[in-house]
Amino acid sequence: MSDIDVFTIDDDFDPLAEIEIEAPSAEEQYVADYLPPIPDADKSIVPEPVALTAAERIDKLLAGMPGQKFRVLAVVQAADADEPRAAEAIVADVDAAYPNTKSVFDTARLLRLLTEAGAVESEGAEEDALIVEQDDEICLTEDNFVVGEDGEEYLVVTEAVPATYRATDAGRAAVARYLDAGALEAIIGEEPRYAPLYARIMSMVSADGGATTPQLNGAIDSDPLCEKPRRFCGYFIDKLETSGLVAWRDAWVITDLGRAALATGALDEF
Repeated sequence: MSDIDVFTIDDDFDPLAEIEIEAPSAEEQYVADYLPPIPDADKSIVPEPVALTAAERIDKLLAGMPGQKFRVLAVVQAADADEPRAAEAIVADVDAAYPNTKSVFDTARLLRLLTEAGAVESEGAEEDALIVEQDDEICLTEDNFVVGEDGEEYLVVTEAVPATYRATDAGRAAVARYLDAGALEAIIGEEPRYAPLYARIMSMVSADGGATTPQLNGAIDSDPLCEKPRRFCGYFIDKLETSGLVAWRDAWVITDLGRAALATGALDEF
């Protein structure tokens, strides 16, 4: 026997041919005893929705648009009347008070947002009526049909009753909380040394046509009270505007809240 015959390799040899191996079923293929943990699995859990009160929803709405806070509250004030008011009347009043707003939300949209938040409620938009026919898309009442001369019933489309709006107790509470006539006294209480400057500013903005920024800067910036620490008129105007006591209307003017704050006598001695 030659060496070539001894080391001939049989390519058809299968060492596992005599071993019976059962292939896993389709169900068993996807079953494992161990599954690796999912990273940050706890962060993937969607929390249950938290039910907010009307006051909390209103606060959240105002916090989301701080630059429009007093305009939003003006919508609630416009809806706070003896009788429910039409949306057009509310929008007209607010737009007249805030003619130069740069907000992406028009007044009609603010009214809808306040209705959803619970600061304003809609009235008169719906009327109870007996349902005589209903399908998946429309709901018809007996008022939707009229009998013609031929005795047949015909569908008549009637205009919806215009919605009217009224401020809710939660809306009135928000107005009282944010439009506080004691805001001026609170500002002075934080830094009493600047009370004469606040008195000067409030006097100037109370004049006919208000006061321009250069006029206020000239009256405040050079005052010895502004030297240490160095203050400028914008510092004081910002506090007054944030509290709703003054507003920009092509000049700085006093607001109704500012007049109410002055009526408290907070600056009488200055």
